[in-house]
Amino acid sequence: MIGCDIREANETTQNILLNKVLLAINQDVEGRGAYRIKPEPQWFHDDDVFIQVKVLSDGDLAIGFFNLSDAQREISLQFWDLGLPYASAYSLDLYDCWDHKPIGQFKERYNPVVPAHDCLVVRAKVVR
Repeated sequence: MIGCDIREANETTQNILLNKVLLAINQDVEGRGAYRIKPEPQWFHDDDVFIQVKVLSDGDLAIGFFNLSDAQREISLQFWDLGLPYASAYSLDLYDCWDHKPIGQFKERYNPVVPAHDCLVVRAKVVR
């Protein structure tokens, strides 16, 4: 649902609404919901910092890092929270859905710094 007059939308709003990568995640054919992960370390307030993960129909993962606090935060995603232990020899190849660019491959964890009142959305492919 769009809560604005799209004829009057500014460029930032248009970029969000027309982001094909995010639309593909939202409209994935399986329609699975996301599940929430509490990041480590857990000294953050309960609802200020969290991660949402959505399994996509092609096996990729959509991962959102959300920072609702008033300060930037490093948000740590431990891959075992995704069922991907370090000993499995698998990594995640990450793609930034906002900036439309590859981030790189990571083993065991990924720790982005997310600005205050912001989010990072990545698409992750499991690779060996």
